[in-house]
Amino acid sequence: SNGAHVLRPNLPLAVTPDGPFTCEDYDSLIKQSSPPNCPRELDLDFVALVCGCPTQTPSTIPSLNPSEFPSVTASPTSTPNPTLSPTACSARNRTEVLLETFSQVTDLAMLLDPNTPQNEAFQWMDEESTSTDVCTYPSLLQRYSLAVLYFSTNGDSWRSSENWLSNQTECEWQNITCDNTAALQIELENNGLEGNLQSELRVLSQLRVMTLNQNDLEGVLFQQFSELDALELLDLEENALSGDPWSILTNMTSLTSLRLSFNTFTGQIPSDIGQLTGLVDLWAASNRISGQLPTTIGQL
Repeated sequence: SNGAHVLRPNLPLAVTPDGPFTCEDYDSLIKQSSPPNCPRELDLDFVALVCGCPTQTPSTIPSLNPSEFPSVTASPTSTPNPTLSPTACSARNRTEVLLETFSQVTDLAMLLDPNTPQNEAFQWMDEESTSTDVCTYPSLLQRYSLAVLYFSTNGDSWRSSENWLSNQTECEWQNITCDNTAALQIELENNGLEGNLQSELRVLSQLRVMTLNQNDLEGVLFQQFSELDALELLDLEENALSGDPWSILTNMTSLTSLRLSFNTFTGQIPSDIGQLTGLVDLWAASNRISGQLPTTIGQL
């Protein structure tokens, strides 16, 4: 951004299950309102929430059907990094900073929907995790991502969750191993997880080990799962995961151990499996995989 300002259009920003989310809703959420001398201005950096007031009162109010509401762009496919400097950030409202940061990886409508784990994680970090300085904390998106994992898999019912959602750093949460501030291992096997894995996990770009076997996870792997391209050990055995995972998994070329047995995965193992040249273990028994084994599997 060049620091320019724009008028905030007086239109819905997103559509949630409770209806359109407008600039007035945003002002209410961050507990401040537009000054009487509208328009209010925001930096272009805050592209997900460009709000404002019209320069003139329109003679007629547009009539929009829900399908005509402006929509928020999809989450980026690459792992983003927060760009706010501490100096610029410190003058900002905490809620606004969190919304701007999290909207880099989560669609705004999902962030604001109270029925989503993303909203639960956002609310927790905004209201309960206040000991975290959102301007200087070195792994804000990582903390958010792991909080989404907790809420999306019914963390309150996990068998073991010591320190999770505490004020301690996420590297001190049970079964999370870090190198400095970066998460390297998530080991939550046989821990009572139930639900779906969410795409916010993709921000854990340095993750080497993920063991989620012997739980009750369901659904399909999100499309950006392959962005966890540092993963060496992935164990998803004994869950209720489904869908065809192969176009995702065959792009994860750091894998040395891939364990998928006892799910309901489908599809045919593709010839691209030969790209996983470091793969030592491939366990895929008791699924719904069909077709012949590719000859490239002999390259492993």
